[in-house]
Amino acid sequence: MADIRLPTDDQLWLCMSETMRSVILPRLDDPWARAALIRLIGLAEFAPKRGEDPSEQRTSETIACIDQLASNYPDIAAQLPGGWPGVDQGQVLDLCSQLLAASVGDESEQANAVRSQLKALLKAHLTEDFTVSAPLITSFAGGLNDR
Repeated sequence: MADIRLPTDDQLWLCMSETMRSVILPRLDDPWARAALIRLIGLAEFAPKRGEDPSEQRTSETIACIDQLASNYPDIAAQLPGGWPGVDQGQVLDLCSQLLAASVGDESEQANAVRSQLKALLKAHLTEDFTVSAPLITSFAGGLNDR
C-alpha cells in the first residue's frame, strides 16, 4: 500500500537540496548566482541536522556554573545582577564577560576557578556550535559539502 502521509521536513529539505544540486546548479553560468545557490544548498542541508536550539539549556548550565562559583567566592556573589537567576540570556552572558575579563592576569584562586569552570563551559558551548555549523562554513565559502 502506498504511503499517503505528508513528507517529513527532512524529506522536503533533501528534495530541495537534490533539486538545486542536480537540476539548477549545473545550468547556472553566472558566478554570483552559483555562489548564492551553493549557500542555499548549504542551508538546506544544514537545516535538518541542526537540532533544537540549545540556548535555554546553555543558559541554565551557565547560571548553575556561576551559582557554584558565587557560593564559593563572595566577590562573585556580589556581582550577581538584581533578580538573579531570573535574568535573560544577555545578562548572563554579560556577567560571563565581566567575570572572564576580571580573571585575565589574575592568579588568585577565584580567577583560576572562573577560568577552569566558566571558561571551560563556554568553550564547550562554542565547540558544539562550531561542530554543528561547520558545513555552513564550506558552503558560505563557495564549496559544496559532501552528501
